[in-house]
Amino acid sequence: MKENLYKLSHYYSIDDEKQSVFIRTSFEPMEMVKIIGAMNFKFEELVDDSECLDETHMVRVLGKFYPVEDVTKTSRELYPYTELDKNEWGMIDVFEFEKDGEQMTVTQIDIYEAREYCCGAGYKELMKAYLPPTKEFENEMMNLADDYPHLKQ
Repeated sequence: MKENLYKLSHYYSIDDEKQSVFIRTSFEPMEMVKIIGAMNFKFEELVDDSECLDETHMVRVLGKFYPVEDVTKTSRELYPYTELDKNEWGMIDVFEFEKDGEQMTVTQIDIYEAREYCCGAGYKELMKAYLPPTKEFENEMMNLADDYPHLKQ
């Protein structure tokens, strides 16, 4: 099964270079978009609908419940090859380049646009189809509230 390298970024991040995360998985881009959208809806449902799920929290949950590997530390050096002006961002941007004699592909997914793409009447069905149906997953999502202290005010 082909492994894909993704950079997950949020359009409204203050420091995209610092906040972006890199993952490796066999999921195809549109599957990742739907998983990201569903995770955001579950976060909004269980924690707060005025806050976005942070990239580092997203990658932690993905790694725990999906066949996803967090490769941020070893892939951070690829960030310059994946930079775009924000006005050029799409929901999915594919970057192909050569580094150290090796052809590489990094697919950037904008977390904000992924969530927006998944909005609509079918969002509950999307959550059923793409989220683990376990209490452990829901507890993990609810526990993220501790990382957003401003929501408790």
